Amino acid sequence: MCTAPAITVFIIIIISPPVSHPSLPVFDSMLRAGVQRITNSDLTDLQWLQASLPVKDGGLGVRRVSSLALPAFLASAATGKHILSPERSLVTL
Repeated sequence: MCTAPAITVFIIIIISPPVSHPSLPVFDSMLRAGVQRITNSDLTDLQWLQASLPVKDGGLGVRRVSSLALPAFLASAATGKHILSPERSLVTL
């Protein structure tokens, strides 16, 4: 369960801008189902929202994939910018 967000973030990083990708809600619902199964409870929308808060704010620290998608992509793009710059192109014309 702990590695699921890391793997998901990796997948998000290598895909194009995922702001409204159709699989994001699917990942979130799978994550929610996992938390519900572990806690043996049905979470209301409000409880799920609270569970996605950081622990210091009273949540469980479960990060929703849909809230990680854009920051992960932007961080990846900023980190790889020097690799993708035209000056470092592997193909010379």
